[in-house]
Amino acid sequence: MRTPRTRLLFHTGVAVASAFLLFGDSCTEL
Repeated sequence: MRTPRTRLLFHTGVAVASAFLLFGDSCTEL
């Protein structure tokens, strides 16, 4: 069984990855 902590880390990782891709595309032109 997955622990709540693992699920939290998973969602946090997805959020960070999504934000990184969005900001990365914006900073690429710089």
